[in-house]
Amino acid sequence: MVKYVVGIDAGTTGSTVMIFDLEGKLIGSGYREYSCKFPHPGWVEQDINDLWKGVCEASREVLAKTEIDPKEIGSLGISSQRGTFVPIDKDWTPLCDSIVWSDGRAGEEVKWIEEHVGRDHYHEVSGDPLSGMWAYAKYKWVKDNRPELYKKAWKFVNGQEWLLHNLGSEELFTDPSSLALNGMLDVKTLDWSDELLDAIGIDKDKLPPVKTSMTQVGVISEQASELTGFCCRYADLLRRW
Repeated sequence: MVKYVVGIDAGTTGSTVMIFDLEGKLIGSGYREYSCKFPHPGWVEQDINDLWKGVCEASREVLAKTEIDPKEIGSLGISSQRGTFVPIDKDWTPLCDSIVWSDGRAGEEVKWIEEHVGRDHYHEVSGDPLSGMWAYAKYKWVKDNRPELYKKAWKFVNGQEWLLHNLGSEELFTDPSSLALNGMLDVKTLDWSDELLDAIGIDKDKLPPVKTSMTQVGVISEQASELTGFCCRYADLLRRW
């Protein structure tokens, strides 16, 4: 019998997992901290596997605290870092550490965008002020400075796509709220801006398709034979870590 829902906040420095009853009452929470890397001045990177491990450990913590049977959990929702991205191959193997939203490496790329796209026009298209904090300028940095990495990448994904995949989702998609803080949203279509992508030479096929934030990608299941959707066998999955 379903009695609870779970919320996961996979942030920049740690993950919080909270369990609520069906009336919205907080039953318990778990937290696990992880670190970022700073390979050069102004750069901020993160091993996305550390983020996943943090989610698993925080989940185990809250389950241990509350002694709730995972079979009584009916649904799970995720919030994650916006603007942080990682290139992956077709097997979902990260090709390098993720570039975190707060990374400041793309100063020269911002100048290029201002000159070739225009600060005001960029804002008109995306709804965002021009900034090196958005992923847009950092995508250009990757394309210009790591061309072999760009070529090798099957997709560039945010944390939410990575987590959904690890939880069992067979779908790959992003949503307009993520695009807004990636800096590549077309506010008129709520989709990737073809104009902005073309300006910096980014292939749209390397990016996830767009769906709404509340899209259901599966169900929580108890049986291994039902591994067809999101967050299947939640407790069994956590025991791997």
